[in-house]
Amino acid sequence: MNRHRRFAFRLAAGTLATAVLVSGCTAGSSGKDPVTLSVQPGTGVSTLIEIAAQQGFFTDAGLDVELTTVEAGPGAATALASGSVDVATNAPEVFTPMVDKGTDLQLVAGQTRTVGMLAATKNVIGSEKFPASVRALKGKKVAVTALSSTTQRLVEMLLKAAGMAPDSVDFVAAGASVDKALLAGRVDAALVTGPQIQRVLRPGTVPVVDLRTPQSCPAGVSPCGIAQVGMWAKASWVKGHGEQVTKIQGAIARADAWVHDPANRAAAVGFIGRQLGDGAPAAEREEYASSQLDVLTSVFPRNDLATWLRFDADNGITKQHLDVAKLLADGVAQNAGDVRAQVSAGKK
Repeated sequence: MNRHRRFAFRLAAGTLATAVLVSGCTAGSSGKDPVTLSVQPGTGVSTLIEIAAQQGFFTDAGLDVELTTVEAGPGAATALASGSVDVATNAPEVFTPMVDKGTDLQLVAGQTRTVGMLAATKNVIGSEKFPASVRALKGKKVAVTALSSTTQRLVEMLLKAAGMAPDSVDFVAAGASVDKALLAGRVDAALVTGPQIQRVLRPGTVPVVDLRTPQSCPAGVSPCGIAQVGMWAKASWVKGHGEQVTKIQGAIARADAWVHDPANRAAAVGFIGRQLGDGAPAAEREEYASSQLDVLTSVFPRNDLATWLRFDADNGITKQHLDVAKLLADGVAQNAGDVRAQVSAGKK
């Protein structure tokens, strides 16, 4: 057993389903292709994977999927590097440093567009707008999931856009409790994602920069509102498991289509809303689910990956400009038409 927690968890969308194999089962004993995927339940990072498991899309595709939970981006990178998982999910900045150091990886499917928001206590920001709002954080404590994580890189991007150095703020690693650290007053600001955004938008806390859509981003801030979170695997695994990769892409495309189908609206809201916790009011779940539906996508355009690769090189995340052609696996959906084609192929 590896040090990452393997689990059978309840995926609620009107029904309960076991999403993974019981640890210790013989790989391939079901006659289906065994694949191990990383997930971060309750964060919005791996929602399409969780839906594909709950709805049986992986099983329909002939995959015997095991889900392994990891803590934030560095945990996903460690799991992939160690071989604990075949495919790990998070943002490019988590995996490109591995490529920079000689580990060949490829992106095999998308998950979400840019998911973060920088929020701060109102007494720190006041009524300031970007870039003055970010400059007001100089010398303040800013919570991120982990040091060198995607959340820290996004804050550093905003600092740079505001004309500040990365060490202008004091980064605090808060794990999965980034939102709680801000609400409790232990930090002055936080880069929040997924359900954390909904939780922190309370009196006394204000958004500084919302990175989820191009419309909400200030001029001069980039990347913003493009594909970000994706599924990554070692290039050698992709080459040796082409059929499994195609099946994964088809299952994720079906999850994408299912969650955006108006006929499944109630079930989708119920599924996504659970990320807020059982005590969240129905109206809050609906509002949160709507915001998540805007960013969930299995599409990861080549140009979006190229944008992140430039971002990584320009911001010192990688020492070299990586070649997008080498990092983008065959079959990654580039548009809605590709998703429809993958859905149709997956149903055969």
